[in-house]
Amino acid sequence: MQKNILYFVGIQLVLLVIFGRLYFNKSETICDGTIIEDRREHITSAPITKKTVKKVSPTNTPRIGTFHSHFFYLAAQILDKTASLAILRYGDGELALINGTKVGSDSQAGQQDNWSWEGGVSKLGKQIYKGWKRHLGQNVYYGLPMYPHNMWWIMKELETDVDHITYANIFVNSNYKKTLLLLDDIFKQEKVVLVVNEEIPRIKGAKLDALAKEVYPIPDGVAAKWEANEEAMEAQAVNLAKKYTNTLFIFAAGPLAKALITIMFNANPRNRYVDFGSSTDQLLKERVTRGAYIDGQFATYSDPDFKMENNELWVYGPGYPWFTYNIKTDK
Repeated sequence: MQKNILYFVGIQLVLLVIFGRLYFNKSETICDGTIIEDRREHITSAPITKKTVKKVSPTNTPRIGTFHSHFFYLAAQILDKTASLAILRYGDGELALINGTKVGSDSQAGQQDNWSWEGGVSKLGKQIYKGWKRHLGQNVYYGLPMYPHNMWWIMKELETDVDHITYANIFVNSNYKKTLLLLDDIFKQEKVVLVVNEEIPRIKGAKLDALAKEVYPIPDGVAAKWEANEEAMEAQAVNLAKKYTNTLFIFAAGPLAKALITIMFNANPRNRYVDFGSSTDQLLKERVTRGAYIDGQFATYSDPDFKMENNELWVYGPGYPWFTYNIKTDK
């Protein structure tokens, strides 16, 4: 009898997973009632502009879009020169600094991004954590890494609403080609402020004059530099934010970007501050630092989809059949 009951329950769970995925994949719908026309296909031509999306009725619309549809939703805001916007994306490095975990020189951070941390409490980790607080009701998006235990922990700590949750990999993996087109569209439409590693001005030189109204170089060893110069670097960031209005700031500065974006948004929310990260490397550094999402194993990978249901955040996707996080929308 007990075996029959367990078998029946198992069948029900499998059916729930299958029909849940079928239901959620009916359309590429995003949280403000916008439906995307590309239907999960790579864009290979035509710039990504507001014309890429069209409005539909928001009835029964999920609170968070899919990995692909939410890209277009955020892209439309990035291209809106009057928007107040911040987009932050979190990965292993940021979480290690918050937790005081060692980041070795032999890690990806050390090899590709030229920073490390010996472990223990850091001022940068504290500042990154501080950025999770006091932005409820503001247009600040938090990109979550797709590790269940990290998602659960971050969501418990964030002071935000589910409408401002997005994907940490939103600009890479199967969205990377679209990101290159988005960047191309941006640079055709406006000059930006680049907050990028000091290597980039050396590589690009005068070519940056056509792209940026200002370049703010970030030194190597960001964790150690912040530890020694926090007050001065914070003051410089505040001054930079107040210098411009209706301007797009493009960040490729590792974990320091998360600290700077929240500091600058707080100082002047009348700009757009976007953590594009390594998705700019091919364009700005003129070299590939993450080949896996250009033509490697992650080039066609999409993060599992978010869905809000009964005030809970669900994650759907391969390997994520139906994890659920009890996230209240009135948080």
